[in-house]
Amino acid sequence: MEISGLRQIVNFRDLGGYSTPEGVVKQGIIYRSGGLWQLNEEELRIVQDLHIHTVLDLRAEREQDYRPDPVIPGAEYVRVSALSDGLGEGIDFSINGIKRLGAEGEDQLQKMRAYYAAMPYGNEAIACLFEILLAERLPVVFHCSSGKDRTGIAAMAVLLALGVPDGLILKDYMISGWMRRQELFAALAENRDVISEHPVREELLIMREGVASATMLGVLAGIRERYGTYENYLEREYGLDTQKIKKLRSICLI
Repeated sequence: MEISGLRQIVNFRDLGGYSTPEGVVKQGIIYRSGGLWQLNEEELRIVQDLHIHTVLDLRAEREQDYRPDPVIPGAEYVRVSALSDGLGEGIDFSINGIKRLGAEGEDQLQKMRAYYAAMPYGNEAIACLFEILLAERLPVVFHCSSGKDRTGIAAMAVLLALGVPDGLILKDYMISGWMRRQELFAALAENRDVISEHPVREELLIMREGVASATMLGVLAGIRERYGTYENYLEREYGLDTQKIKKLRSICLI
C-alpha cells in the first residue's frame, strides 16, 4: 500500500494488507522503500509521523557512505548489506554494462538473472530482518537504493514466512515496476531504435530500471526446487522453525 504524500519514485510502501490463510498482514508495522535519501523535507515529515523504530539499510557500505540515510528521530539504524561476498561479482550494473549487445549482452543478462536467483540464500540482511520482526522492534522500514531488487527479495522472504500466497508475493514485487514506470518508459523510448535490432537491450533495461515477473517466478521456483517447501527453506536458511513462524505470525497478522 502506497503512503499518501510520497512520490512514487521513492517506492516507499506498507507491506501490510495482504491476506493469508491465517489472517491479514498488519498495516503500519512493516515498510519497504527505495533509498531514503530521496525524501524531500515534506516527505521526511510524513515518514517521521510513522514512528519508525528501526531502519534496516540493505545497501553496500559504499552506497551507504555516498548517500547516507536522513535522520529519523528515535529510529535505530541497522546496516547489513543484502549482497553476500561474490554476489554480483562480474556484473557491470552501470549504464555501460546495460548497453552491451550481442553475446556480451546475453552474458550480462544471464549474470543478472543468476544474481537475483542467489539472493534468497545465506543472506545476512534477511536474517537480520527476521530478528528485528521477532524482537518486535517495530515499525521497521527496510530499503536498498531503488527498493525493487534487494528490498524485493527481502519482502518476498517476509511474506513467505507470513504465509502470503505466491500470487500476492508476485503482485507486491511487480508494484515496484509501476512505481518506477516513468524511469523505465523513458529508458525504453531512448533506446527504441537499438531495441528493434537487439531485443536483449530491452530485457537489460527492464532489469535495471524496473522489474520482470519472470525474475520473481524464477526465484520462487528455485526455492521450491532446492528445498521442496517454503517451510524447509525458511527453517534451513534462517532458522525459522515452527515455533518461530508461529510467533512471527502472531506479531504480524491480525
